[in-house]
Amino acid sequence: MDCDSVALRHTERNAPRSWEQSARAIEGYCSRLLVAGFTPTLFLAHECAAEHVPLLEELAGRGVELGLLIHPPMMELGRFKRNLGEYSPEEQRLIADFAAERFADAIGVRPRS
Repeated sequence: MDCDSVALRHTERNAPRSWEQSARAIEGYCSRLLVAGFTPTLFLAHECAAEHVPLLEELAGRGVELGLLIHPPMMELGRFKRNLGEYSPEEQRLIADFAAERFADAIGVRPRS
């Protein structure tokens, strides 16, 4: 499941409207899959990882996989305007490293996926 940051602009229609809504969606998704015997994977924007540390630690302890979601237009209050594939390879690496470092700062480990 992709776990974006909360909607910062009215044009971000697919983003959760609040961190509470985000947490409910993450918990509900993971709980249902775990009960059914599946291993959920969450692809988290680094801001989302930082906001939900206790929840994510608990879910990881239950076997949920935590990966990194990189969606530049939603990062850092619009610092990046284009999708990741529109940047040069060097810029993509910088963006990915930036997001991975923020994820690691929040969760305590660098993402592997």
